Amino acid sequence: MSISDDSSIISRLSNLDEFTLRLASCPDPADRTGTMWKRGRGKKFSFIRPWAKRLFVLDCEGRKLEYKAPHDSVEPDKKGHVILDGGASVKPLSSSNSKFPKGANFGFEILTADGALELALESEDDMKAWMRSIQSAIQQDMISEAKIQKRIYDDHVKRQEEKRERREKREEEEAEKLFNSVIVDSTQKKVLEKQASSLPSVEDQEPSRESLEADELLLGAIMGKSGGAPRPLGGQGALQHSQSFKVGNKTTVLEVDVSGVHEDVLKKQAEGEKQREEAERKRMEMARVYEQMEERKKKANELRRKHQVRQNFKSAVRRAVIQHKFISQMEEKTKETRKAFGYKTSKYDEKKILFEQGEGAEMSNKIERMLARKKLEKQLQDKVDGSIPPPPMVMDSFRSSEGSAPPPPPMPPSISPPPDSANSSPRPPSMPRPPSAPRAPPPKDPATSLFVSVPDGGDELMRVSR
Repeated sequence: MSISDDSSIISRLSNLDEFTLRLASCPDPADRTGTMWKRGRGKKFSFIRPWAKRLFVLDCEGRKLEYKAPHDSVEPDKKGHVILDGGASVKPLSSSNSKFPKGANFGFEILTADGALELALESEDDMKAWMRSIQSAIQQDMISEAKIQKRIYDDHVKRQEEKRERREKREEEEAEKLFNSVIVDSTQKKVLEKQASSLPSVEDQEPSRESLEADELLLGAIMGKSGGAPRPLGGQGALQHSQSFKVGNKTTVLEVDVSGVHEDVLKKQAEGEKQREEAERKRMEMARVYEQMEERKKKANELRRKHQVRQNFKSAVRRAVIQHKFISQMEEKTKETRKAFGYKTSKYDEKKILFEQGEGAEMSNKIERMLARKKLEKQLQDKVDGSIPPPPMVMDSFRSSEGSAPPPPPMPPSISPPPDSANSSPRPPSMPRPPSAPRAPPPKDPATSLFVSVPDGGDELMRVSR
């Protein structure tokens, strides 16, 4: 069981008390039967079916609301059911938002994962009773599901607790066994050392006559077995020989005991080393398995991400296709609407097409001719400003092209009297004629004027007749 499962279980357990209180506020759930008007409504579509009168049976134990057509109806085979699981809910309907059938003034709605079911009744008391019973059945389902989750969680906690207790008990037994073995080893060593130190010396011993005689008999038997003639010992020599024999036997026993204890210690150390190696091997195996699980998890996440990218791309393509179809349909509808309006829209389209085809080319030709005239006029004006009279033919042709009135006749040259005449007074010399000012542009009429951009950077005004 993962951490997310534990968290979901804990959240359900925290809500269990709230469910219990809500259930306690309602009476005991009981099966109900009655006739109501019903109308189904899908979850993904806004299609609403007409009202139909059905006979309803509420099964609280099975968490199910069944309905069928009455026997006297036109279609008696019509039947169905609604599952009242923990995801269902009940809410009343207002008469302003829903139009109830004839004979019904109150209603409520059952919301499920598959859609919604609208029910209508004649009296408000019946509506409240039905809503209370259905809500109780839904809460019973939620409580039973929460109890199941709680039982699963309790079993999981119990198994974890038993496993932890067994592990702690095993560790305590191993620690106690190791501690006892160390104590036994140290105790045996101390006992053997104490026995060796408590042995009396040869000079301090005063054996009895019976012990001396027994030693002599033992020595004689040994010598007889070895093939030598038995030689009785007496006095101080026999005593020394007996004492040395006893000390040698006891020393041999002590050496054997110490070597056995040392072998046991070495054996336990070898077993401990073997256990440590086994634990290290298991740890390495677990680490390897964990790495494999992490690698698989990464691969699964990568595959999930790629799948999500593909799904997003498919969704985007699907939306683009739907949008293109929608735009095409709207254009078709617009064309049909314009066509249905009649003469004005069709005349407008014809004028627009004619302007784009014919008047556009004519307008460009007019603009080119106007630019050429403006350029010629500028050259002529430059010549006038420089006191260089243009040829009359050029001016006549220019004015005729402009459509203005013919120029006035030239003035006759002034005749000055001879200098030697006595009656004439001297006249002042003639002043040079000032340069003529440039012609002002025609007034800008937004209705009949058009600004044209000239390549040299200036703006020229052109009149266009409609």
